[in-house]
Amino acid sequence: MSSIKTALLALLIAISTSANASVVTFSGSPSLGFADGTFSHHLSTHFADGFYMYGSSTSAFNGYGQNGEWISFNTPVHLDFLEVKNWVSPFYGVSSLTVSLFNTTGGLLTSQTVVPTSTTFDLLSFETNNVSKVLFNFTGGTNVYGDGRAAAWYIVKDVTYSVNQADVPEPASIALLGLGLAGVAVARRRKTKAM
Repeated sequence: MSSIKTALLALLIAISTSANASVVTFSGSPSLGFADGTFSHHLSTHFADGFYMYGSSTSAFNGYGQNGEWISFNTPVHLDFLEVKNWVSPFYGVSSLTVSLFNTTGGLLTSQTVVPTSTTFDLLSFETNNVSKVLFNFTGGTNVYGDGRAAAWYIVKDVTYSVNQADVPEPASIALLGLGLAGVAVARRRKTKAM
């Protein structure tokens, strides 16, 4: 019976020690980088566009309403989720926002398009491996700066990622396999004692 208790304890420990998730942090105006990557900046030759921290270090907006801002990771990651919201003023907000994930060779992995509101954040769940770049493109906007481009603003927060899940075995699966093997051993032992 003690082997079953040991196996259950091992299972509980394995389940509680899952891979750690990280959150992209923003600092500066514009933010240039974070612990595991960099941000786009100066896509426009006229303005210091990029992601500007907004409220907290895990939230930012696209400075100067620039389209095509991106987040790039130094090594491919598993992108869990992120949240987006339209700018606080509907006049300066986006009509729609497309978030696209790319691998290291520039191949599109997946994308999601949302029509964000200015009152609540929309959760975009990706659960995608091998992400090297997250690209943000919007529709809508107005020629606010008189430079011929449509400018619009959105807010992004809690960009959550972790080590590629294919690179790290799932502890709970390994523990369940071990528990199953222990169960087989106990059943075999009982069968042997019964004979």
